[in-house]
Amino acid sequence: MGCEAARLALKKMSGSALVEELSVFLARTEQVRETARRRVIKGESVPNNEKLFSTFEPHTQLFKRGKAGAPVQFGRLVLVYEDGAGFLTHSYVLGRDEHDRDVVVRQTQIVQDRLNGAIEDALFDRGFHTPDNQRELAKIVTNH
Repeated sequence: MGCEAARLALKKMSGSALVEELSVFLARTEQVRETARRRVIKGESVPNNEKLFSTFEPHTQLFKRGKAGAPVQFGRLVLVYEDGAGFLTHSYVLGRDEHDRDVVVRQTQIVQDRLNGAIEDALFDRGFHTPDNQRELAKIVTNH
């Protein structure tokens, strides 16, 4: 049974939660099929933001990390803050088009406000760095 026949069969049974869930998976299957058609038959280079990497977790993204043994990873980027004792104080799930450097100042300000200015020092890896971020983060950490 093709996707069109499956869609028609689901329309006849509409209303149940199972039918609604199957309809979601049918749409995702059609998206994967269309992506494959574009890549294989048309020879297109499909951008990652148009690809579906998991039919069960459609929010999954592809990351080219360049790390030995795991140059490509799948998942979502999450910015996590922890205090000096290792307790988690804040987390933020980045949007599909956001990068560490785009959210670090805003999220650090949120944490600093929540902790009533208790952050005295903050360390980030190079993915967060821009000259503007360095200046803005210095203001956030030292102004309290």
